[in-house]
Amino acid sequence: MRTQILIVQWIFLLLFTFMITYICVYAGTHEKELFNNDYNGRQEKMLAENVRGKIYSSDGKVLAETVTGSDGKDVRSYPFKNVFCHVVGYSEEGGSGIEKDENYDLVHSNLSLAEKATADKTGSRYAGNDVYTTLDTNLQQAASDALGAYRGAIIVSDPKTGKILAMVSKPDFDPNNIVADWDSYLNEKDGTGTLLNRVTQGKYPPGSTFKILDTIEYLKENPTTWQNYNFTCTGSFTKDNEMIHCFHWEQHSWEDYKMSFANSCNCSFANIGLSLNRSEFSTTLKSLMFDGDLPYPYDYSKSSFTLDDSTTTKEVMQLAIGQGQTSMSPLHMNLITQAVANGGMLMQPILVDSVKTGTGTVITQSAVKQYKQLFDSSIASSLTEFMRAVVTQGTASKLSTASYEAAGKTGSAEFDSSDSSQSHAWFTGFAPASDPKVCITVIIEGAGSGGDYAVPIARRVLDKYFGVTSSAADYETGSSINYSYNSVQQSTDSTSDETAGDGASADATTEQAAGDGSSAAASTALPDLSNVVTDPETGDLLDTTTGTLYDPQTGAVVGQKDTSTAAAPADNTQGTDGTQTEGAQTQTQGTQDQNTVQTQGADGTQTQGTEGTQNTDGTQTQNTGGVQATQTGDATAQQ
Repeated sequence: MRTQILIVQWIFLLLFTFMITYICVYAGTHEKELFNNDYNGRQEKMLAENVRGKIYSSDGKVLAETVTGSDGKDVRSYPFKNVFCHVVGYSEEGGSGIEKDENYDLVHSNLSLAEKATADKTGSRYAGNDVYTTLDTNLQQAASDALGAYRGAIIVSDPKTGKILAMVSKPDFDPNNIVADWDSYLNEKDGTGTLLNRVTQGKYPPGSTFKILDTIEYLKENPTTWQNYNFTCTGSFTKDNEMIHCFHWEQHSWEDYKMSFANSCNCSFANIGLSLNRSEFSTTLKSLMFDGDLPYPYDYSKSSFTLDDSTTTKEVMQLAIGQGQTSMSPLHMNLITQAVANGGMLMQPILVDSVKTGTGTVITQSAVKQYKQLFDSSIASSLTEFMRAVVTQGTASKLSTASYEAAGKTGSAEFDSSDSSQSHAWFTGFAPASDPKVCITVIIEGAGSGGDYAVPIARRVLDKYFGVTSSAADYETGSSINYSYNSVQQSTDSTSDETAGDGASADATTEQAAGDGSSAAASTALPDLSNVVTDPETGDLLDTTTGTLYDPQTGAVVGQKDTSTAAAPADNTQGTDGTQTEGAQTQTQGTQDQNTVQTQGADGTQTQGTEGTQNTDGTQTQNTGGVQATQTGDATAQQ
């Protein structure tokens, strides 16, 4: 009996020891998570002793700080208002962005005992730790201005270091007013998703940008024979009674792999997709972080795809052109692009560069380090060649004359099964192609053509990075002036030449005919915005919420105005561009007029540079203040 009692005692002792050890280890490894828990009262105690730290940009600008309000209480201030709203976030209402993710360091103070003693003598609270980000204020402002009134997202990064230089999501908001406006964001009825960071949490069908993934697998399976690939595009492709076709049934004729990629030929890539080994392609996609984790330390949505032995021919063809059940975040697409630009090696993404005490002593410093070799450098080299051809010979021709020699891939991703004309505009790329220094990924919701909409926006941001000065007309013709290499200017070119049209187009940018300087141009109008009026003083469109002025023809940000001086027109007016103004609300509906310029190469090949999209499955998920809105589409390839 005594032996049995001793055995039971030892068992309980071991279990108790294990439990205590587990609790201690868990608390030590999850210290920040436990501290940020709403049930933990330590935050209030810490803020009674410490002043919440500041958040800085990489160029030393204050992005968030604590000031004293008129009532003598602490107020969090965001000097750049809407510009950094999603990535920096807010500290109230549960917090978001860097404010939430770095809350532990911002609330704590690592001042030395001597520094704390000095503060004690004056009766001051201790300065909280400051967070220094990798964000560049000039690029962030340029990206925000370039996106203008569109819904969408832009992320800019350095492929050699993994540093995130800009992250913009729209619609945006003023974090200074988050408490006052909170209920309105929670009660949004139209799926706007104002609080959603579309860069990290948006999920979209990738459209033709997915052809980058197809190509990685094709080059892996055909390392020495891919150069022999050729396809004759007749405008449509049929397999097992399932048809897919190129935009406007365009016939690209004979193409090798590079021109299939540059033309974004749906027929050729449907053929390529069906030729891939399903098991190996599925394994490759998972190694490229589909259905898995990204090396990003903060919240994000996982990308997904469907491919196995039971996947139908139709679904495989849809996968090959980035439709069907495939979805990606702009963050994920940018990481893939970084790997292409960096010889297949993905660097660990960095958003927070360092944490310092209020007096500047470094507490933590983010190290530049490799994450993983996603694919072989030879594949990255071939992809760079193909992506450069997209700019020089294909669907991203509006970047063709930029002095910094960009490379990229466009895409138009359909998402609404009831309206095949509705598509998101994508562009992802990097520059210079020979020695990449910057990557950019752009998505514009419901705009239509990636070449017509996403490419000019990407060019504006790249122009800012490389110090290029361009006019509004230059973005239509693809020319540029005053090139100054790798110099980020203080001024911002905020002219935007394109806005959301009727969504009926696919990627329909065209290749310039040799020597004639001509290009296709789209005539479009500003998206319908309920808070926009026509400013009687300037004739521009004025967002009465933010005070932002937009060009009525292009949707570009042209200035800022004190909204208290704005007066709404009293009468209904009809402009020559089809804009109708009714009282305090201006609604503009535009259609896209696309011209196709056909070029004749020296070898007799004719190119029309257009990219097609299909009516395919698409899923978009938006999370706003805890409210999830999901938009799905189940469509089939156009017959």
